[in-house]
Amino acid sequence: MSLIQLLPDSVANQIAAGEVVQRPASVVKELVENAFDAGATQVTVVLKFAGKSLIQVIDNGCGMSETDARMAFERHATSKIRQATDLFNIRTMGFRGEALASIAAVAQVELQTKLHDHEVGVSIAIAGSKIDSQNTIHCASGSQFLVKNLFFNIPARRKFLKKDSTEFKHILDEIQRIAIPHPELALKLVHNDEEIYNLQQGNSLQRIQSIFGKSIGKELVPISSQSPLVKIDGFIGTPESAKKSTGQQFFFVNGRFLKHPYFYKTLLNTYKDLISPDAIPSFFIFLEVDTETIDINIHPTKTEVKFENEQAIAQILGATVRESIGKFNFTSSMNFDEVPIHFATSQQLPNDVALPNIHIDPEYNPFGQQKNSSSGFGTRKLDQTHQNQHADWSAFMAASMSNAPSLPTQERLFDAASGHSVHTSAMMQVNLKYIVTATEKGLMLIHQRRAHHRILFEQYLQNFTQHKAPAQHLVFPISKPISENYALMIQEIKAELELLGFILEIDNQQLNIQAMPEHLKESQAMDSLDSMVEDFAQFNVNLEYERQKYVAKKLSYNASVGYRSLEVREMQQIVADLFLCSEPAYCPRGKRIFTLINFSEIEYKLQL
Repeated sequence: MSLIQLLPDSVANQIAAGEVVQRPASVVKELVENAFDAGATQVTVVLKFAGKSLIQVIDNGCGMSETDARMAFERHATSKIRQATDLFNIRTMGFRGEALASIAAVAQVELQTKLHDHEVGVSIAIAGSKIDSQNTIHCASGSQFLVKNLFFNIPARRKFLKKDSTEFKHILDEIQRIAIPHPELALKLVHNDEEIYNLQQGNSLQRIQSIFGKSIGKELVPISSQSPLVKIDGFIGTPESAKKSTGQQFFFVNGRFLKHPYFYKTLLNTYKDLISPDAIPSFFIFLEVDTETIDINIHPTKTEVKFENEQAIAQILGATVRESIGKFNFTSSMNFDEVPIHFATSQQLPNDVALPNIHIDPEYNPFGQQKNSSSGFGTRKLDQTHQNQHADWSAFMAASMSNAPSLPTQERLFDAASGHSVHTSAMMQVNLKYIVTATEKGLMLIHQRRAHHRILFEQYLQNFTQHKAPAQHLVFPISKPISENYALMIQEIKAELELLGFILEIDNQQLNIQAMPEHLKESQAMDSLDSMVEDFAQFNVNLEYERQKYVAKKLSYNASVGYRSLEVREMQQIVADLFLCSEPAYCPRGKRIFTLINFSEIEYKLQL
């Protein structure tokens, strides 16, 4: 008995589906690309439950005859290539002939299609690679695919699909990767009866703005260059618009999305010293090269492309981006529209110009003592601020050196972390950053922002457990246009945001903040949300408790007191609240909040 046998077609198709159809987004990608290759100018995608229950793709392309419709579901059946050499001259999006066979192997599929010059079309129903029916029908010209119950016959694969919001985000990514390089394609996306995209035909910038919001147009700089090796067009983000998260970084070659680490690194190097190390610029770059100089047949998803002239193209790309950044920096710094500049001519100058009077004190000695100065260390009088600070410091030292029993009971806190009593009545601020107070054995320096960060962090975590949300309602909502990706990220953490005091409304790609946490300033509200959305997209936290910790950590940092002057009562409140925290020694970012300088150390340095 032979041990080696040919696999049945159904099993072979399921194995192929494991590479081609990884999730609902894979099905959407393959069907929309096929529609584009069929000459469609309009494509509609309808989804139910992130494509798990239904994926419907309708196009006005050329359609198929009855024979072609039946043949399309056979493995390796394709209209794109005829011989091996065609693999090195590919202009179409799809070409392998595996997509429909793979999809039909793991889902229930119905195809309705008709040629434009035919009176009737054909309907074919397939489930698990088996044809259930084939009929002649009346339908619109073009093709309509209905893919139902993905992975219905592979429960293990279906079990490992993520929640709907995650799967839908992957679908959005695939739609964007097709829509951005093809603004001539009108594309509509409907999810659970809600219209997400209705992208009209236009140019590249209009398409980008339709997806990511009109405001992105102000952040982009055009790039363009042409050489025998490559033609480069597109847009790059200004250095000021760079963010900490990915999501607006796109390379395309001959209209196809690609991932290319070498080009990516080249582009980031052009922004070196212009943006912070953890920031990433936006870019939408379209490369056009000779099809014979690239190989896209190296990965089933066709997102990895091998270039024959990789290093040379990278050098051209870097030079093109640097030139555009240089032009932007020059024109933005020479914006004559913002500040009018007046040039005086010789006719405008007065005829008699007097020299300025200069008074010199020949007896001035910069190292001498000033008569009115009570200090022997300089000639400059203390201004009112310095006088106040000096008085505060004197009062502080007098109070801190006084006997501990003289302090009221409520003005002394025991710090378990350091093992000392902290005197809250005697306090001073240094360098707009540190709170200095006395303990029984020395002076304690407290980092005011880290302390407030720890206090707010634990308060926000308590809000989650107690389901209370102290909020300040706004008379006038704070609004801004947002992209669909941004809206999805907000939905992911909306429950946590509401428990912190945010009341948000999303209407027609517009975010409205109706209320916000009580510790937050209005000027901080939108920036705080933006920061949380950017980081959440980068780290993709799914566990509820970890998500709550993340939101509390991020918002408490944004809301914490900055490096500004504090009143004594503010310093007292911060110190009192800090030592009521469960972990007063470290801020949520793991940095020390305070340090202790013993009196013995002070006396040693002063040689007492």
